[in-house]
Formats: sequence, C-alpha cells, structure tokens
Amino acid sequence: FSVATSVESEILIVDEVLAVGDLAFQQKCIERMEKIINGDGRTVIIVGHNIRQIQRICNRVMLLDHGRITQDGDASEVCSIFYDEAQARNIARHELIDGEVTPHQTSNIIKVQSIEFLDDDDKTVNQIGLHEPMKVRVVFECNKHISRPEIVVGLHTSDFFHVLSVGNALTDIRPDFEPGIHQFVCRISDIPLRPASYVLRLAFLDQYRRVIWYAENIRPVQITQGRFDVTKMPEAGLVNMPSDWNFDNTPVLAPSAYLK
Repeated sequence: FSVATSVESEILIVDEVLAVGDLAFQQKCIERMEKIINGDGRTVIIVGHNIRQIQRICNRVMLLDHGRITQDGDASEVCSIFYDEAQARNIARHELIDGEVTPHQTSNIIKVQSIEFLDDDDKTVNQIGLHEPMKVRVVFECNKHISRPEIVVGLHTSDFFHVLSVGNALTDIRPDFEPGIHQFVCRISDIPLRPASYVLRLAFLDQYRRVIWYAENIRPVQITQGRFDVTKMPEAGLVNMPSDWNFDNTPVLAPSAYLK
C-alpha cells in the first residue's frame, strides 16, 4: 500500500486495502486515500467490501454482482441499495418455520414462537416513523423454571452494526417464568434511528448473564421519516437526537475590539 500510494500516477487502483490490518493501519489508509483524492486531485478506484468507508470516501460507487454492474451512481444511494440487498439475503437464511424463530445460540430451555412489531394501537406493522413509539411482542415457551432472566431487544443494520439495545435489567423488572407459554411486550417510546431498514435481534440471558437463547436477523423493520423532513437533517450519523438551540444575536464585543 505504501509503495502504491507513493507512485505518481493519474489513476490509482487499490483492492480491499480498507479491510486489512488493525484499526490504526486502516485509519492511516483512509487518511492517505482522502489526501490523494481531495488533496492531490487524483482518481482512485477502490475495490472492496468495507461499505461504510467506501461511502465516506467515494463520490461514485458501482455495485457488482458476479462481475456484472447492477448499480452505478451516487455513493449514498448505491450503498443503501447494497445494505438492503444484503439484509434481504441475511433474513432469507433465517426464515421463520411455522412461526417459530430459529436461534443462533440456545440452551434448549426456551422456544420463541412468534415476534411482532406493533404500533401504539397494537396493530402489526412493518414500519415505524422517526421519533415514534414502537412495541415488540414476543411469545415464547419455557420447558423449565427460569429465575429472573434478562431480556434484550435490539436493532442492527444489515452489516451487523448494533444501533439500539434495550433490556429489562436496568429497570429490574425481571419476573420468574414457570414452564409454559408466556408473552412480553417491550415498548420503546421514541425511535431515534435515521430512516433506513433495520433488523431485530433478541436475547434471553439467565440471572448470571449466561445466554439461554439468542438470534439476529429475525425480522426487518423500516424506519420512515414520519412527520419530519429528512432533507433538513445532517447527512452523517445513524441517530437523530432532540436538541435545543439558543442564539444570542447581541455581539459580546464590538467588531473593532477584535482587531486590537
């Protein structure tokens, strides 16, 4: 990489350089790429799978599928399509069978029979507006007594970046469960995630934080713009947090005071 980026060429092609080495090396690579592109004004073609960094660095992205170009255009738009397609493939490998959710890890104490997204009217939904409430209803069966389990509900992106997690341990609402079928509803009062497609993850832990049941890629949910104009939001970031702004238009010093 050092030799390649030191060569004075009009066009530089690099392959997977953003996915190797430790974080410090990757950061050096990214900084060097940005200097070549923005500082030197040279053309750089990056071939890789580190989509977040490609989206950050590049102004044009081509998406390939078995050597065929399927998308070509603005970096943000094409990368969003890549995430959606990757998410669809991930979920297809984790389909619900007769309503039951197949876990990635289990101790065979729990079977999750169904999971739904609900709005505040308890209607099943597949999309939620930004800063609107969302409920997750889970029906599960225990085959033995479970004391004070910890339950975690979360959302992740298609590349498994965990963007939201809530659990019942912090509130200490941790009832025991006897053998049989049970249900819980987790209500998140304000979804702060920027409009995009996310996927549900769910974990059951015992009172010693050992995994009883865990799964990712369970069910997708689309976060929409809701009542907000997303064109006015900053381009970067995954969450939109409420903020207060206070401006005092009275100058602290007269302009001439800054010149002394």
